[in-house]
This record gives sequence, structure tokens and C-alpha cells, in this order.
Amino acid sequence: MLQRNQSDRPSNTALTSGKVLTQYIKHGHPPIDNNSLERAIRPIAISRKNVLFPGSLDHGEGAALMYSLMECCRINQIDPYEWLLDVMKTIETFPKDRLDELLPNKWKPDPVSSVSSSKPPG
Repeated sequence: MLQRNQSDRPSNTALTSGKVLTQYIKHGHPPIDNNSLERAIRPIAISRKNVLFPGSLDHGEGAALMYSLMECCRINQIDPYEWLLDVMKTIETFPKDRLDELLPNKWKPDPVSSVSSSKPPG
């Protein structure tokens, strides 16, 4: 038979975390587990040996940034090539205070210019 303090442990956790859980239920934006994140970083973890020595710290940070942006494209069901091509064409004249609009989760493709015909084979 369980001792009293052992049987109360799950309910005590729920009671002490009530405010946090209430906020999660109210907003619910982030997933309650990190399974999607684990699946997302698996290819990076598998290829870690190939990129173990990027050449310099700056190269490693740049590679990490690109991996993150490409994964963000995948999560938002955006073609990374189309997104990157549009951002590279747009960023030079884009207002600096609105650069966050170019991130994959906020980016809206230009309906007029389709890059599918200019996409390289492969």
C-alpha cells in the first residue's frame, strides 16, 4: 500500500501548478510536449558529424541560423527555396522595423511572382 505522501504527489503537483496549467489551457499556443521539436532536430543530430567542425564560430552560428529558418519553413509548410528567394529579393528595400514579417511563420508569398518555374531541378 502506498504511503500517504506518495499517493498525494500527482494531485499536489497539479494543485501547485494550477496557475501555470490554467494559463496554458487559456492560450494553448505552444504544444504541451516537445515531440515535434524532437522530430525536427533529429536530422540535425544525425548529421552532426558532418558539420562538427564548421570552420569557425561564426560559420557554426550561421549554419544554426539557416537550419532553424529551414525548419521553420517546413513547420509552416513553406517551400524554403521560394521563401529564401523572395526574402533575398525583398530584404534590401524592406523597412527595418518590420523585418520580423519576413520570418517564415509570418511571411506571405507574393501571388504575382511565382518562382516554381525558376526553381532548380532536384
